[in-house]
Amino acid sequence: MGERGSADWQAAAFARVEEEARAMLRMGGDGGGPPPARLSFAVRLKARVARRLERLPWLRAPLAWLWALARARATRILAHQTRILALQTQAGLAAIEPRLALMAERLEQGLARQRDELAALGERLLLLQGGLDEQRRAWTAEAAAREAEGRRLRAAIRHLAHPALPVAAATSLPAPTPSVLSRLWDAELLAMTDETRGSEDEIRRRVSVHLPVLRRHGAGLPDRPILDLGCGRGEWLEVLASAGLRGEGVETSPAAVARCREKGLRVHEEDALALLGRLPDASLGGITLLHVIEHLDLAQHARLFDEALRTLKPGGVLLMETPNGENFSVSGRSFWFDPTHRVLHTPASLLRWFRAAGFEQIAFARLHPYPAASRFPEDAIGSRLNEWFLGEQDFAVWGVRPEGATGEAEPDRIAQ
Repeated sequence: MGERGSADWQAAAFARVEEEARAMLRMGGDGGGPPPARLSFAVRLKARVARRLERLPWLRAPLAWLWALARARATRILAHQTRILALQTQAGLAAIEPRLALMAERLEQGLARQRDELAALGERLLLLQGGLDEQRRAWTAEAAAREAEGRRLRAAIRHLAHPALPVAAATSLPAPTPSVLSRLWDAELLAMTDETRGSEDEIRRRVSVHLPVLRRHGAGLPDRPILDLGCGRGEWLEVLASAGLRGEGVETSPAAVARCREKGLRVHEEDALALLGRLPDASLGGITLLHVIEHLDLAQHARLFDEALRTLKPGGVLLMETPNGENFSVSGRSFWFDPTHRVLHTPASLLRWFRAAGFEQIAFARLHPYPAASRFPEDAIGSRLNEWFLGEQDFAVWGVRPEGATGEAEPDRIAQ
């Protein structure tokens, strides 16, 4: 660079310094007095230097040159230190890189061992789970076997404590051996019962509502046994046994009888009316027919009421539950799912039979309405539809044998 270029560069540098100093003077005051105390020492020093330079203009060029030289040297020193720091950092990274790689390798090996140990532990857990499941199934089967054995023992104890009903020997010829068709039909009826009536737990819950009626009239005591006509799968007999009441059943279906006897229940396999006709007078405390009366024709109705009044003790109760003919969904649809149904009753029609037979304290209750979710909105039309189609599906009627009843109903009382 020539002398003129150097002088121009120095003049420009000094001009920048002078401009910065003047700006500081403007910030600190009018230049007539010392800078304010709030300015830093460096600012005050620059201000003083700027004022001196105004008095000594011949120093501007040397100072500008020194200032530029100092800045250039400082820049070179800073760049050199930066390069040194970068080289040191690079060397440090190069030194620790093998250590980091070794640590990563050891960490990966540790993770691999952990994965292998977890996989082995998972296999052991699966084996233990399989063993536990097998043991649980064995315990469940053992518990079921013990429960069945307990039912049989309880039934045997009940049978020892309460002898069987004094049924007279049959005088008619024994029934013929069932044909293959009849055996198939019997199994089909039992399967249809399983499908249409509901599970055994559900039936036990439903029929439990009749216990207060029987207890109120003393039925089920040791000397006042209950006979359940058409006991089916035996849910009602199970409820009676659980309540501590003495009860026996009669059923014509061999499949249903076999299921009842597996539960340890005492059940007679024959026609209900035939067995009822061979019982002594005043030998029962209660007679129940749960969804049976609809299977009998009118002549069997009359025979049933006569025999019930004869075989019940004074104060004994006759209780029936049957589909509710008031409900159009029952009378027009569900009642006919069972092809063995013959007579559809309403509370009014069955009450007339009880009154005509001579029973007293007759009462009835509508049972088992359709779920609320299936009902129509309660408006003028919806309330009527709910009453006709979605009301109670069943009803129960019961009556008590009065003192001195003979079991012979007046012939014309049925028509009243």
